[in-house]
Amino acid sequence: MRHHLLGLVVCVAAVPARCAAQSYLGVGADFGIVVPRGEWRQTYGQALQSGVRLEAASKGGLLLSLRGDVLFGNTLKVDPIAGLRTDVGILGDESDRARPVDVPLRARGYSIAALLGYQSVLGAHKLGWRAMAGPAYTTHKIRIQDDATLTTSNLRAEYKHGYDRLAGGFGVYGEGGMIYTQADRQVTFFLVATVSVIGSRPLRSTQFDLGAAAPGNGTDVGLGFKVGFTTALLRPGGVSEAEDIYY
Repeated sequence: MRHHLLGLVVCVAAVPARCAAQSYLGVGADFGIVVPRGEWRQTYGQALQSGVRLEAASKGGLLLSLRGDVLFGNTLKVDPIAGLRTDVGILGDESDRARPVDVPLRARGYSIAALLGYQSVLGAHKLGWRAMAGPAYTTHKIRIQDDATLTTSNLRAEYKHGYDRLAGGFGVYGEGGMIYTQADRQVTFFLVATVSVIGSRPLRSTQFDLGAAAPGNGTDVGLGFKVGFTTALLRPGGVSEAEDIYY
């Protein structure tokens, strides 16, 4: 036992960079902001992004991650149902009194990616960096939310698809930034900048307000940042092996 404790002390004091490399299989979650650019910003404004990930790391610092994100926002730059509104900007329900119907519009999106990268911890300070990139698939649309108490025949479920601007496609996603690990390497926190470039195309045959499939093919770019963590569920070999401590 004393030998192991001595080894840990030597590891931190003499060669901390080598000690920082640990293999693990873990899960994580993150939250952040994304700012649309390219064709994407013609329809949407700034949005939030929240995701989960499955992550594996080798002792050499190699990272492999499968992640999925949900994007949600309240800022839109178009109103596809403007033609259904009255002169004062409201919709009427199906009654003779034509009571105003509250139909808010929201931005929604989904993204999945497989990432390959590298991370390094700067010894006993427990600070380090990571960078990952890989192929991704992203979709986004305008979510037309129903009024909780009233309905309108123009916005029943089968008609909403004709206004939602659903689009998506394949591209690349990358992230890079700082990490901080706990002393036992069980949990790693990160703050990263993110970028995605997607070649999108319309996924509906037509949009009623435009009389055509929209938006057209284009390049959707998203810039943002995330804060999150990963926690190790499985660490093959642990940190008690002699080669991990003394090498």
